[in-house]
Amino acid sequence: MVMGEAMTKVVLSEQARQAIRADMLQRPHIEACGLLLGEITPAGDWLAEAALPLRNINNSAVRFEFDSLELLECDLTYGERIIGVYHSHPGGPPMPSRTDTGNMERLQDSPWVWLIASFYRQRGAAPGVASDGLSIAAYRHDPQSGLQIIPIFLTPAPPQDHHDAGPASPDHDPTKDP
Repeated sequence: MVMGEAMTKVVLSEQARQAIRADMLQRPHIEACGLLLGEITPAGDWLAEAALPLRNINNSAVRFEFDSLELLECDLTYGERIIGVYHSHPGGPPMPSRTDTGNMERLQDSPWVWLIASFYRQRGAAPGVASDGLSIAAYRHDPQSGLQIIPIFLTPAPPQDHHDAGPASPDHDPTKDP
């Protein structure tokens, strides 16, 4: 990174965060994994709007691999909306393993960001751990500077519109409630 250059970031929607969390809870003993959907801004930020779980063909607690046909189908369906990948570390912190680092380095020409999620608890207060115990960290391998930790910013869930209960009956005038 050049001095004065703005640092890139991941903006993770609450919807995407909850999808990652739900995926991890459904597969607590293996590395849950999937794709991040959204957009990459001209400034290089990743706006992750959704997380799409994919099958871990290794069915392993220490390694994940996507099914190549499932990944191809997603690529054909979502194309440039795929902005990254996520996976969990069921037994450890959200830090890249040697395998993770090697994969990031091998795929460094890809514009994707890598998220690692964990419910792993360490002694003391860990930064980035939400009240539900989920911790997510973002990484990327840069050809010049190596492994980078990318800051994550969460966007709150959109407010629920309790007044929008669907179309009103044509015989009902909402301004004249009994």
